[in-house]
Amino acid sequence: MSQQPPPTTPIIIYGASDHGRVILDILKKTHPNTPILFFDDHPNKANASLNDIPIISDLSLISISQSRFIIGIGNEQARQAIFNKLQNLGAQFINAIHPNSYISETCSLGVGNSIMAGAILNPGVTIKNNCIINTKASIDHDCIIHSHSQVAPGTTLCGRVSIQEQVLVGAGATIIQGLSIGKHSIIGAGAVVINNISEHQKVVGVPAKKTIPRKEKTL
Repeated sequence: MSQQPPPTTPIIIYGASDHGRVILDILKKTHPNTPILFFDDHPNKANASLNDIPIISDLSLISISQSRFIIGIGNEQARQAIFNKLQNLGAQFINAIHPNSYISETCSLGVGNSIMAGAILNPGVTIKNNCIINTKASIDHDCIIHSHSQVAPGTTLCGRVSIQEQVLVGAGATIIQGLSIGKHSIIGAGAVVINNISEHQKVVGVPAKKTIPRKEKTL
């Protein structure tokens, strides 16, 4: 059995953003005795603070081996790049799980995930690494959400849905049972998906229809 870090091991929220503030709110509830800091290397964040928490802007000032990390940025491509960077540096990741979420004991969670208030993860759900399951999202039985994906507030994934890597499921969208969403795709807010979606697609509407393919951004 691996040794658990002591409660005083600091948690670093990588990204002093609005999403980072939500993570901070969760961690204050679940880790009340643990030091929490923000890291953000944007020039505007130097020597600043967020919600009275100091922002560190130089990664060399952080002992990576003596800290735990979670990413406080919403963009899926940026999240993947940061996760891979920290992982290559040997960083440890934690999950931020709101106490008012529901997670079945038969779920499987990776690391670096954010599970927000009111989220429901029913039996057999698998969440890989570095995902966001946002406020009041409902993930039904045996769904699998691959790494670096985001399920936005109020979404519904029916049973046995497969979400591949770096997918954004927009707010209030519904995906019916048994479907697969290809990697790097976007499901628009409020869409109802009734067919499988291939890679690099953007779909909107009821029922959801394809628009222009999703373009990759250079980070």
